[in-house]
Amino acid sequence: TSGDLALVRAAAASLGAGESGEDAAVASGLVSVGTTISFRHPLIRSAVYAGASTRQRGEVHRTLAGLIDRATDPDRRASHLAAAAQGDSFVVSLDVPLDETPQDFALTLRA
Repeated sequence: TSGDLALVRAAAASLGAGESGEDAAVASGLVSVGTTISFRHPLIRSAVYAGASTRQRGEVHRTLAGLIDRATDPDRRASHLAAAAQGDSFVVSLDVPLDETPQDFALTLRA
């Protein structure tokens, strides 16, 4: 989410997390909040992400994708949709007309 404070707060609210979670994370020194929100260290971010279940991560990514404006930030939205995908097959809509895609556009999927 690139530290987008408004987006993170909207996603947290949508997922039922109150402001007390943000307050606790700030008080503990795990995150800092200003005009953006960021983890104190990349390893903390990795530990939090790895500690969440696959279902939890997917739910957060789907929520973030739903909150991101597809007209103004389609790449970030598609990235969250792809990260939310589970299983052997999935479909991600990039919401980009084919006549507007860059010539070097490519999507690689690995099993």
